[in-house]
Amino acid sequence: MSRYYRHIVLTDEEIPLKKWMREHLQLTNRQISRLKFQPDALMVNHQRVYVTHLLQKGDLIEIKLESDRPPLPLSDPLYPLTVLYEDEDLLVLNKPCGSVVHPIHAHYHDTLLIQASGYCAKKGETVRLHCVGRLDKETSGIVLLAKNRIAAQKLTEQRNSQQSQKTYYAIVEGVMEKQNDVISFPMMNDPAEPRKMIIHENGKAASTHYSVVKQFCDHALLAVTIKTGRMHQIRVHMKAIHHPLIGDVLYGGKPYPRLCLHACQIVFYQPFTNERISISAPYDASFQKLLVSSIR
Repeated sequence: MSRYYRHIVLTDEEIPLKKWMREHLQLTNRQISRLKFQPDALMVNHQRVYVTHLLQKGDLIEIKLESDRPPLPLSDPLYPLTVLYEDEDLLVLNKPCGSVVHPIHAHYHDTLLIQASGYCAKKGETVRLHCVGRLDKETSGIVLLAKNRIAAQKLTEQRNSQQSQKTYYAIVEGVMEKQNDVISFPMMNDPAEPRKMIIHENGKAASTHYSVVKQFCDHALLAVTIKTGRMHQIRVHMKAIHHPLIGDVLYGGKPYPRLCLHACQIVFYQPFTNERISISAPYDASFQKLLVSSIR
């Protein structure tokens, strides 16, 4: 069943539907244009209307938030999902380390997106989930999924405009010289090894802010935020200042059962009600172990 956004007009002023969608839902002209050509996507008082329709007080507006695309193929659940938050537009999960988010040729049925689609289907929700942002396979923590395309687009706009913010915990090697700092080295793909990133003056801008949460004798727990979302950004920037992440052997870190990077908190706004939402995600036992002991 398609998800509709419903609203009753309360103002006396007549206003075209297109203008109302731009002002109240912050939809772009492109998003509105897509809706125009979908059957029953724009309804007023249960009747299909054009975007030029003049709204009046008491009108019931109904806007379809997702095109009639089939949901992703499902599979039997392979592991329990940890749901941190859910409403009719959003699903927020705590991704375990080692789980792949998006289906690819080497991973399909075991990916977080397919497992989450199965979770929704069991509740009778035939939605096509959209991932807002991404986490590497080795990184654990918060993954934000939208249950319709418009919600995904609005959340992506929040991320790009810095209205939403994700915070990471990183455990790095050594004793930090500064309690907080901003790392701003440009990055690019390594020509010799495409799966890696390197610092290069011709790379794309990247900005990483860290602050020390707790310093241990030979490692430190950092709270990290990023203004850009380059692949492996935190990992590459920490290596560049000679404090690689524990477990990050790809970038020179000491071996450990897992990469010590965890998306621990996200703050964003519900895409239709504008409610501020703050969510935290606990880390696992192997991450916790390094917060009470030294590196072996």
